[in-house]
Amino acid sequence: MFYKCSADIAAFTTNIITQTSIGTGVRAWQVKQVFTNLDRGSIGSKRLSINIFVAPIEDKMPLSLHCMSREEGYKITICDVVDVQGKHYGIAVDIFSTKTDVVLKSLLATMNRNDTLTLITFGDHTETVHFDMTTNVQEIVYESMNRQEHGCNISNALYELDQLECDERIMISNGDYDDGEPLVNLNNSVLLISPGNCTYPEITMSGDIVTEAHLILLGGGRVSYRKRIRQLLEKQRPQYYNIVVRAGALHFVAPLAFGGCKTLFVGDFEGKLRLKYYNSEGNKYIEEIEIN
Repeated sequence: MFYKCSADIAAFTTNIITQTSIGTGVRAWQVKQVFTNLDRGSIGSKRLSINIFVAPIEDKMPLSLHCMSREEGYKITICDVVDVQGKHYGIAVDIFSTKTDVVLKSLLATMNRNDTLTLITFGDHTETVHFDMTTNVQEIVYESMNRQEHGCNISNALYELDQLECDERIMISNGDYDDGEPLVNLNNSVLLISPGNCTYPEITMSGDIVTEAHLILLGGGRVSYRKRIRQLLEKQRPQYYNIVVRAGALHFVAPLAFGGCKTLFVGDFEGKLRLKYYNSEGNKYIEEIEIN
C-alpha cells in the first residue's frame, strides 16, 4: 500500500502502529516514512509532504524507522513498537560527582517509549525536569547534567524525591562530596545506586533503617551497568541487536530497550537511509528509505 499526505502525519502513523501491535495472530506492518519535499508558505511556515510505504511483515514486528527533515540535516528515530506498559520514574542524580553520568545513561538505556521520567539533578541545589522517552532525551539530559555546582547535598535531594508522586524512586550518587544532613527519614522506598563504594547519610525508609545490604554498588562499565539496572527494574531484555544506520556515515546504535526508541540527529546526506539489524533469533533485517 502506498499513501501520500501533507502536513502533520504523526497521528496517522501512531494509529497504524497501535492497530497492528495488539495481541498475537495479527499481521504486523512495517512503517516507512519518506521525506520528499519541503514547501515554504508565504509567511515562512513549513509544510512537509511525506510519502508513507506500509509493507506487511508476517513474523514479529520489526523496528520502525522514521526520518524527518530539520533545518540542518535529519532527525532519525528507530523504535521497537512491541506493546509495552510504561512507568513514571523519579530519578535523583548527583551532578557534582564525575562518575554518575555513566550510570544515568545506562539507566536511560533501559527505558521503553511509554516510560516517563522526572529527573532531579542536584549538587548544592536541585533542579527538576519532566519528560518522556519519545522527546529529545539527549538534549534534555545534557542540559540538566552540565549545570555548575559547588558541592553535594544528598539529604536535600532525597527529601525532594520522597515527595514526588511516581511509581519508582531512584537515587544515583556515591556520596563522596556529601555535605548535607547526616540523618534522613523518608516515607517511601528509594533504590540507592552508587558507581562503586559509597558514603551515604544514615537513611530510614518507612521506619526501616537502610544498611549496606540495601545499597546497589555497580562495578565495571556502561554495559554491565545497563544489564544490572535492567534486572533491578525487572525489565525485559532487548529484542534487537547489532543495529547499524547508514545516513551518509555509519552510526552504530546500542541495543534498544525492550519497547524502546533511539533518536539520531545527522547532517545532510544524499542517497538512501539504510537500517540493518538482527533479532534475538539471529534473523537479519535491512530497511531502506530513499531520501533525495
